[in-house]
Amino acid sequence: MSLDLLDILFNFDYFVCLLIGFHLNIILIILIIFKTPKEMKTHSRILLQNCVLDILMLTVQLFVEGFHLLDKEVNTYIFPNGILLSFFMKEDFDPFISYIFLMFWEYILNLNMFGLGVQFSYRYLVLNRYICIKMLYLREFAALLERRGQ
Repeated sequence: MSLDLLDILFNFDYFVCLLIGFHLNIILIILIIFKTPKEMKTHSRILLQNCVLDILMLTVQLFVEGFHLLDKEVNTYIFPNGILLSFFMKEDFDPFISYIFLMFWEYILNLNMFGLGVQFSYRYLVLNRYICIKMLYLREFAALLERRGQ
């Protein structure tokens, strides 16, 4: 595959994912807010969190289109295109603005990755709300989550 064709495919993929994902998440937010039955209100917060984080991630990826390339020495981030680099900083590249978007992108990525475990824990605690949970169990669970994050 030539590099130009690969570049076109990456751009097409990002724009299609943005268009489909943004609209479907907005529809899901509307359905969650207005059509959720009373029995499912406790779980609607989890779905709203997913939708908002997906919209934020899609928007940030539209600007920077980041993906990882692994080097022998260290992980390297590459931003091949994106609206930020293609249109806004074509002439005057400012690494500080790119760094800000990188930090925001990593923050949203970590929220998406580690938020999934929190959702399962929240569901477990909601479904088993009448079970006495000791502080020792919560400390062990927090230590386990902290160890997995490192």
